[in-house]
Amino acid sequence: SGKHPEYYPPVVFQDGNRELVIFTRNFLDSGDEHPVDKIAIDTKTKEVVWIDTMYSHLSAAWNTPPYIFENNIIAASDYSLYSWNASSGELVWKTELTGLNKLAGFSFSGPFLHDNRIYAVSNNGKIFCVDAKSGILIWQNVKVGANNNGPARGPCNRPIIVDDVLYINTWSDQALVLIDINSGQQLERYRDADYNGGNVVY
Repeated sequence: SGKHPEYYPPVVFQDGNRELVIFTRNFLDSGDEHPVDKIAIDTKTKEVVWIDTMYSHLSAAWNTPPYIFENNIIAASDYSLYSWNASSGELVWKTELTGLNKLAGFSFSGPFLHDNRIYAVSNNGKIFCVDAKSGILIWQNVKVGANNNGPARGPCNRPIIVDDVLYINTWSDQALVLIDINSGQQLERYRDADYNGGNVVY
């Protein structure tokens, strides 16, 4: 790669007597395939415990920091969600989110993990609910924006869940959208320019 790497916030994993810092890294090479890494480093020895490299043609393949779930690492790259064993880096499951607009990819600072489920929001306005243990798609919703396809440049930033309701800030559509987490149905939609571009907090 001829470009500089881009890193996302890491997570810390306790592996017996070892403490591992695990993070994702991609290189900002748009147009061509470039390295996409996930790396685990021992905080005591400062040595790399494992590193796994894939390749992507997207300019920013990792758009998400990793999550820890039951000794696994979960993150999103290109058009898929992945779960890896945190101790070894071995792949546990991979789920391709086939409804994504593949020209846009992801545009969210998630995925958002809540009660054994992962909520991923795509750049074309779709929401995916995935079982965190198995990677099985539970439901998807395409009505985040003003029409069935969602806003053109998608929701952004990390959503939150309060009382079984998923709150999402849609950036270009400038709306706050409320989704029932059990059914995936849209409950409410509030459109206001003040909702443009910020995280939803509770």
